Amino acid sequence: MLIKLKQSYYADVSETVIGYVGETNARTITFSGLETDSAQAYKMRLKYPDGVVYDVDITGGKYTVDGSVLRMPCNVHAQIFAYAAEGETYTIVKKSQIFTLAIKESLDDEPAPIPTYEQSLDALEKVLSAEIRAQECIEVAQSAKADTESAQKSAETARNAAQLAAQSAEESYAGADRSAQNAAQSALTAEESADIAKKSEQAVLSAKSEIDSVAEEISAAAQEISQTAERVAADKTAAETAKDIAVEKSREISGSAEQIRRNTDDIAELKSDVGLVHDLLGGVAVESWADVQKIVRAGQAAKYFSVGDQLVCEKAKSDGTSERLVWDVIGIDHDTPSDPQFTHSLTLQLHELYQNMQFDSPEAMCYCETGLPAGTYNFTLPDGYDTEHGGGKTYSFTITKPVPAAGQIMFPWGSNQQASATKISTYVDNTTSAALEAVPVVEGSEGTYLGTADGKSANMNNVYRICYGSNNWIKSDIRMRLNSDAPKGDISWRATTKFARKPSWVKTEAGFLNGIDADFLAVLGNVKKVTARNKITDGGGSEESDELIFLLSRPEVFAGKENNIDEGVPYPYYADNSDLPSAGTGSDTNRIKYTRSGAPFYCYLRSPFPNDADRVRGVDPSGALTGLHADTILGFSPACCII
Repeated sequence: MLIKLKQSYYADVSETVIGYVGETNARTITFSGLETDSAQAYKMRLKYPDGVVYDVDITGGKYTVDGSVLRMPCNVHAQIFAYAAEGETYTIVKKSQIFTLAIKESLDDEPAPIPTYEQSLDALEKVLSAEIRAQECIEVAQSAKADTESAQKSAETARNAAQLAAQSAEESYAGADRSAQNAAQSALTAEESADIAKKSEQAVLSAKSEIDSVAEEISAAAQEISQTAERVAADKTAAETAKDIAVEKSREISGSAEQIRRNTDDIAELKSDVGLVHDLLGGVAVESWADVQKIVRAGQAAKYFSVGDQLVCEKAKSDGTSERLVWDVIGIDHDTPSDPQFTHSLTLQLHELYQNMQFDSPEAMCYCETGLPAGTYNFTLPDGYDTEHGGGKTYSFTITKPVPAAGQIMFPWGSNQQASATKISTYVDNTTSAALEAVPVVEGSEGTYLGTADGKSANMNNVYRICYGSNNWIKSDIRMRLNSDAPKGDISWRATTKFARKPSWVKTEAGFLNGIDADFLAVLGNVKKVTARNKITDGGGSEESDELIFLLSRPEVFAGKENNIDEGVPYPYYADNSDLPSAGTGSDTNRIKYTRSGAPFYCYLRSPFPNDADRVRGVDPSGALTGLHADTILGFSPACCII
């Protein structure tokens, strides 16, 4: 078994079965592309459905599966980690996506009873019915013989399926155990032939459909034999009679299959691959994002995709190059579409951190609704806020130029900076970057009183947002940019409050959607999201919104509720693979987000810190929950939904 790790550390698994319960002959998994700079140790994590987690060492690019791992028949979630070792401390350098491996149940070696004559004849009738359907396949294949040579392989495999079915019937009279196994193998072979036939053109899909029908009927016959085997008494004479009939019919079916093969000998060369995924149950070849959307809308996403799978689209850059955006499947039918005519969804989140930016920009202290004449004014900073650097005091200033109506006054009081050393600057509106003037402040109450910077006066903002910006997701700059497709330097910024100011990045950056594959964007849709509000300026509680591109909330990454507000159910990607036994704020390697260079870094969430007007929830480099000032330049990992 081989697992190839690509440059992005995407794990490409050659097969999924790692062994059978109780198996003693050890199997070896070989890893290629495992080694990465600065990593000295490698492990594979296996998480079982009952919550048990094993971390197994990968040594010399190999891991030998032992009996302790093959503890139960199930699908296990697997993930590969590369660690940098420093003494007894291990730090994650890179990790793969979450993928699925399978442990199969051991085979039963108990012999089954021999079927009666009547049971055998009934099974033969089903085989004869399958023969008739196979003959119909001949006629369909003849009409499609000019389309693709891959149908030849499909027909040959179908012939083998029919032969094995007949042999299965023959051997059932000597032992029902072997009959059931061979018939089941025939069904599997027919399914494999359908899988091969997926690379055919549309013209031969009808032939594949008929072959699938043969496989289903043979499988049904095998199942019925197995179910009735316990009740069947030994009847050697009847079995021998049925055997003779089965042998004769086997020759006839073999001849039919041979005719199929002869009729498809000169089928033309395969024109193109039919797509990424093929499922016999749905019969859909996934060639485009539109096909993925069809699967989602049909409610079949769980049959095609698993949580942890990765999908890729392209994004053109302003310099003429392009980049790959790798998306993790984090939820299936988890989010509710905003459009009531749809009920299903497939939620994707960007695997790596995207370009660093602010959640929101610092805001104006005062909104000059009717204008402000030249003169002297004063304002008060709220008591209890950074009193060490001037909080709780009153300051006055004098302007020599009038501020027009709808103008703004800025007071960019930064962290660890004395308020008395901060200057007042005035602006004609919220988009102009050049100040009318910048003047100093002095402690005192001279002039006209403007108010206290606590957000309780109509035109005076809260000090948190004056210094660090707003933690209100729906009114944030980052939400505006994530949902913009504008080219570099052309984002159409709009003020969401009277205190908002046009951020500097509007002139230098493009909207996140700019350059992303149009066919990918076409299948995305809005979903309903709930976001908490801070208790300082926004009154607490929550607000519902329709979101296209969004950041995840605190509970959605398995970190618990914010101020007991329900901002969504944890996504399976986070809940099912967490290091934590229950939702919590502590370090969790599954929550860590990495830059494109492979370094763990801070990642914004959309939830606000409830007791501040500026701090936003985020995940730190250890995977723990943290609070971040909205104006801090950090990473983000947006999500979206195919609807």
